[in-house]
Amino acid sequence: MIKEVVLQAPAFVPMVLSALEVYHMETFGLLLGYRGDRFYVEQAIPIQTAERSLYWTRPKEERENRIVELSEKLGLGYEILGDYHSHCMLGNSRGIAMPSNEDLATMEEGNLYIIIAVNKAKRKTRWKLLSDGSLGGTLGGYNIKIAAFTPWGNWRYRKLRVLCPIATGIGKPG
Repeated sequence: MIKEVVLQAPAFVPMVLSALEVYHMETFGLLLGYRGDRFYVEQAIPIQTAERSLYWTRPKEERENRIVELSEKLGLGYEILGDYHSHCMLGNSRGIAMPSNEDLATMEEGNLYIIIAVNKAKRKTRWKLLSDGSLGGTLGGYNIKIAAFTPWGNWRYRKLRVLCPIATGIGKPG
């Protein structure tokens, strides 16, 4: 049973930047890497052509197929592990890094799902592993929390610990 996710820099950076870029809309992207004793996320590919609203995103299937084809042609050996999307602050309601019912309805067992909560920051904080296993910190006036999940059974999920070696070196106050 996989209990952890390792986010490498080429995955962490585009995930965070794409979530900030479309702050008031959900961002969406694919997670590429491999499975072992953990999920190893080597690349995150933002899907800019996804259909968007304030509350959901939907990828265009042809874009996903092109990414798989390119990965195969380049011999990268990555598989699509799952996807990521953001939950942002709407009015006074803070975005939370937990799956919504809509998220749960679309999750497939055995895949990885990362949710990035983005809210206006009240103060700067260092990037760190939080007590609930998620990763959190501030960047550019925003508080960001990254949580990972994998579904099992009907409408159930397991929260995974998020490890990100690059994150501990950024976002230091001062």
